Amino acid sequence: MVNENLKNIGISENVYAIKPNDKVDGRYLLYMLRTSFVQNQIKKMVDNKQLARITKNMLKEIQIPIEETNVQTKIVDFMCAMDKINLLLSLMQSKTDFIAKNM
Repeated sequence: MVNENLKNIGISENVYAIKPNDKVDGRYLLYMLRTSFVQNQIKKMVDNKQLARITKNMLKEIQIPIEETNVQTKIVDFMCAMDKINLLLSLMQSKTDFIAKNM
């Protein structure tokens, strides 16, 4: 995912830059790309290939639901909060594991 601030970046033939337009929040797009809905589409595209490779044309075929910008913002805010909670839970679990191991 790139934004307008990255002007001269090098991309190899196996890497694609996805630049959101004014209708899509880049953070929303990133979260959507991580959903099982999108991941299942990608899996179906590469399932029968010897080398799992996603082409530019495959990327263009992926269906991503685009909500109104205010809904995108709410989804992003919620997902960011969930990411923070998951990080805190992971840190707490690590501390608990460390304490249990050193007792």
